[in-house]
Order: sequence, then C-alpha cells, then structure tokens
Amino acid sequence: MLPQRKAIWVLSSTLLVPAILCVSNARAESEVQENHGVLRVPHGYVPAARRSTGEGGAPEVGDTTTSCQENPDNDAIEGIICTFADLTAVGLGDDPVPLSLSIADNFEVESNGQLTGVTWWGFMVERAGPGAVNDCTLNIAPSENDLWSIRYYTDDGFGFPDPEGIIAEFEVAGTDPGFTRIDTGEDPFGLVSKMEIHYDFPEPLPILCGVNYHAEIYSNYTFNDCYYCWQPAPPGDARSLQTDFDPDTEDLPNYDVKDENIYDMSLCQDFEPAGAEANLPRVALSLVRPPDVETGCCEIRYTVENGNCVGLGAIQTFFVAFAKGNASNECEDLMSISAPNGWNVAFCEEWSSQGRSVYRFSGGSLGELQSTSGMIRTRVNGPTDIILDANNAVPAFGIRAWASDDILAGNACGTGQFGPLVGENGEWGEGRNVLCPFAPIPSMSTPGKGLLVLLVAGGGLFLVIRSRTTPAAQTI
Repeated sequence: MLPQRKAIWVLSSTLLVPAILCVSNARAESEVQENHGVLRVPHGYVPAARRSTGEGGAPEVGDTTTSCQENPDNDAIEGIICTFADLTAVGLGDDPVPLSLSIADNFEVESNGQLTGVTWWGFMVERAGPGAVNDCTLNIAPSENDLWSIRYYTDDGFGFPDPEGIIAEFEVAGTDPGFTRIDTGEDPFGLVSKMEIHYDFPEPLPILCGVNYHAEIYSNYTFNDCYYCWQPAPPGDARSLQTDFDPDTEDLPNYDVKDENIYDMSLCQDFEPAGAEANLPRVALSLVRPPDVETGCCEIRYTVENGNCVGLGAIQTFFVAFAKGNASNECEDLMSISAPNGWNVAFCEEWSSQGRSVYRFSGGSLGELQSTSGMIRTRVNGPTDIILDANNAVPAFGIRAWASDDILAGNACGTGQFGPLVGENGEWGEGRNVLCPFAPIPSMSTPGKGLLVLLVAGGGLFLVIRSRTTPAAQTI
C-alpha cells in the first residue's frame, strides 16, 4: 500500500483568477489581482507572523546581502510560502504544464575565507489536480532518490550570475557523502512538511570579502511526481532570481531583469573566515551608449573597487589595463579617458599595435570595499574573439579590462609590457569584459514561474498559486 498523501484541494480555477487551495471545508471569498502575469494578494493583506518587523505588517525591505538567511518562524514573505526550483515541476492550472525552473540568490561575506558547505530549506510537493498539491513527506519522496545541481558564480557587474564566472559546481545525488535531506518536524500553516537540505563540499571553496556571489540551486527529482519548492526568508537585500531552464537545450540558466523576485531564499553558507589579507582591486565595465555610427567609438564606464577587507587600508594609486583586440587607435588619445572625481590619470603604457594600454590613477584615496568610476571612449574588437593567453581573451565586439595596485605593475610602466598577461609584471585582478555591438541584443522571452502564495481573507487561511508567465501563456 502506498503511503497516504495529505491532499490540499482547490475551490476554483480560472485564467485570470488564481486557484485557491483551502485548508478546511470552509469557503471564503477573496480578491486577487493579476498584473503583468503576477498574481498578487489583495489590498490590506497582513501576514499571520510578524517576527520580521516586531510591529506587524509586511517585512521591511532589506538593504544588506548576507551569507545566511533562515526563516525559523516560517513567515510568508511577500505572501509567499515557497517557489519552485525543480526541473520536473508541474504548473497547477487546469492543464498540467511542465515547469523547469532554477533559482539563484546572492550573498557576500565580510572577510576572506572559505565555504565548506551549504544548507537550504523548503518543501517537496506534488500536483494533485488543478490548483491542488500533495505534501510529499520523506516516506513518499525518499532523500536517497534526490538529484541536485549547485553552482556558485561571481557577479557580472550588473547584479546577475556571470556565466563566465563559475567558481564551483556540484551534481549531488541523495546517496553522495556529505548530503542530507531531513524533515524538520515543522508543518507550516498545517500544509506542508518542511525539509532541511545540506551538502558538505568535497573541498573548501575560497571566497573574498566584498564580492557579490550567487548561489544557484535546483532539483531534478525523477523518482516520482514530487518536486521541490524553496522557502523564502525574511529580507536581506530582498532579491533573488528565478528563470526557466531546459538543460537539453541550454548549457546554463540565463538570468536577466525579468527574473527578479522581491524576496530572498532560505539559504545559509557554511563559512570559515581567514585572517586579514589584502586583496587586489576589482574592475567592472558597463556600456554607457552604443557605438557612434560614423567613428565606431563606444563610451564605456569603468568602475574600480578596493578589494581590501575592512581594516586593511585604503589605496592611493591603482592601474587599469585595457585590451581591445584588433580595433584601431582612432579614439585613444589621453583626452579619451576621464578620471574619477578626485583622481588624476596618465598613461603607464600607451596604446600599442596589439590594442593594449595601461593607465595609472593617483592623487585620490579609495577606502576598503569602496569603488570609484570614470569613462573611456574607445573602439572595440572586431567580430572574432582574440586570445591573449590561457586565461584571457578579448570578446568579439568588446573590450577586456583588469585592475591592480601592485608596485610591480607600476615598475613596468614604460617598458612595453602588459601586466595582466601570463609572464608579465605585477599582480592583477580578474579580467572583466563589456560588449559594444552595432546590432541590438534581443531580449529573452518571459518565463513561467510557479509559486505557492499565502492569502489571508475572510478569516480563513488559503494558498494561492501565483504565476509570472505572460497572459497568453498563463495556465493558472
């Protein structure tokens, strides 16, 4: 005999009015508005739990990015109980539409150190019909059948995971050493069994203070029809990312602004801090405007951050190196670059025939983990990537840049050497790219997203299914 499932059943389901999942036999009227494919709780909604504010109302929007966020009181964050992060999820509309979804949440640490593992919380559920789910307890969805994908990315400079910045990735089976999924014994809202999932890394993962990292986790549970729904957490920076992902056609999930959620996930990094260490400066590039049609020159913002952790000191001199592949030097005279406010700029190495240059910045002071920005007007590489060395390439229709505050980098000025490359002078931070294409980059289609949303209306406790699909594709 199969284990008995605890069914959560539906009262109604239409295209524009979401399915309402009832906890008891009592019916209640509710109003839920649909706005751009997002189903929201009605005006006047107040969460049942108020731990996050102490005075009632929705949790305050946070402004910090932390490495550990839990939800011990099982609050509904922005009305949300959990959101799907599984390649085998199924929509809860009238038609069982497959949903293949991944989620990433960002974090920072205050000192250099290493990650030794990760813990996250959520629920295993199963579609039971239109608008209804079953609670998949451990005897229904045994953890030994789990399969998880975990990736760690650096940031692309715009608040999204950098596909070129993967620092670790793990494919974790339920029987692998260091993996556990346990029932916490909690039954939030009397509906679903809360699971704590943990994985110890095979080797520690070194990370740096002040760097915006992204942790991406999703399940691929194929043992039965159960799938994972990730619990949100009280706000840190009140932002996570969720997108459609088909591993049969895509190498990696691709996140952009349409994928932003206004809540964080229940996620804790096992972090071991290291002693005080000085870090190299970091550089980021962003396109200010597309290339001038007549000259082909692009205006690009460069931002340099002092990578030193708090207490390790300001920097008064730094260097930025640029490489633009086979582009001409038409835009590159000294007046083509503007220094950040309070700084002076001069050539360390003028533009070479290989499309490379190094600038020296002095006269200012940049505190720990502070950043400053300036502008450069330049041509960019042609339609083919230019390989510089084993670690660096100039992208097609783009440039690459690096930053340093190493004295050896300064000693190389005037020698014709280009520090960031293997075998050259000085230590340099990680290179970053920016593209300046003549043709517009097409936007991605809007993904479908399934969430379980808490609704308090008419004195009753209900679940609402929320979708972020376009109206044409909406099935809830």
